[in-house]
Amino acid sequence: MREQTQRKFLAGELEIVVATVAFGMGVDKANVRTVIHVALPGSVEAYYQEIGRAGRDWKPSRCILLHSYADKRTQDFLLEKSYPAATELDRIFRKLNDQPLPLDLLREELRMDAEVFSSAIEKLVAHGACLVDFEGFAIRGRIDGWRRLYEQQLAQRRAQIDRMIGYADSHQCRMSALIAHFGDLADSRRMCGKCDFCSPESAIAVRYRNATIGEEETMWTILRALKRSGGKSTGKLHSEVFPGGSPSRNEMEDLLGGLARSGWVTLESATFENAEGRTIPYKRVSITRDAELLPDGDALGVLMTGEEAQASSRTVTRKRKSADAEETVAFSPAQLALEQQIRSWRTEEARRLKQPPFMILADRTLRAIVVNRPRTIEDLLRVDGIGPSKAQRFGEQICALCTA
Repeated sequence: MREQTQRKFLAGELEIVVATVAFGMGVDKANVRTVIHVALPGSVEAYYQEIGRAGRDWKPSRCILLHSYADKRTQDFLLEKSYPAATELDRIFRKLNDQPLPLDLLREELRMDAEVFSSAIEKLVAHGACLVDFEGFAIRGRIDGWRRLYEQQLAQRRAQIDRMIGYADSHQCRMSALIAHFGDLADSRRMCGKCDFCSPESAIAVRYRNATIGEEETMWTILRALKRSGGKSTGKLHSEVFPGGSPSRNEMEDLLGGLARSGWVTLESATFENAEGRTIPYKRVSITRDAELLPDGDALGVLMTGEEAQASSRTVTRKRKSADAEETVAFSPAQLALEQQIRSWRTEEARRLKQPPFMILADRTLRAIVVNRPRTIEDLLRVDGIGPSKAQRFGEQICALCTA
């Protein structure tokens, strides 16, 4: 059945295949357009290899990662099956000596679960603590310090899972995060402009909403603190700026994610070594130059993950209906031409500034400009989504496009 399914898929008779990772490893198909993960991979390395199945013909493709907290428990469960407790390995090691002992008899004497015993023997052999011949007889190995090596390997495997979770939850360009993970620190500062972080308005697996007034006020509190002190750890920032604990640490992390998406702050992973010699990871947040120059209290235009807050106000309802109606209005040929010109300008400007396009102009604001066709800065400032800062930076260029 597997071979038949794979043959049909490679021949183009099947457009979609639901399978395990093992299936994908043998797929040599250049025109895979989409790879969807419905659970968290075990490591960033595995994820990078798996998404590499998409777009081998160099045409646009997409990768979607669906994950939840339950995936962490699944990975922990699989890890425990593959890496038994060191005490279980110790029990086996103490039973071994220079006399060959049948593995079946050894397991019966120790009364160990067959699966746990098999994994434990495998790890003892890998670390030189046990030698097994072709007939299934085991003797004690000659390598000292096997337990330390085993615990290091287990810690490294746990760290791989944690890094994958960190990648999935990170507030950073997906491609630059992958590049940085593999050591390319130069190119990791360039954003791809296409992922859910760089272009949230185009995301299909994540929903975004405009930040509320209260959230923007809290974000300005964060930016003012960073303007005074520069970069610092997110934990220290929370304890200093919000000593009362409101917003919570997790809520503040979400706000920082929104600020990072909009280019007002940068978030970086860092580590320090504590007094016991352990390496402790943490997040460091820094304010960007654009945010340093932003007039105090100006609109931030931040997008947050999640659903729109429920509003009972008739005014808000009318505004939403009006906006929806505006989006459905068909453009004339001249408006379509102007829209394309502005989009092309926005793309070039985003590349020049190394920012996602929505930071230059949100799609809704772009459409409003096409409809209103502002010829002066004063006209432009009347467009919803254009504040003094944006008008000062891009006003002349936008007005020139509208006038032409």
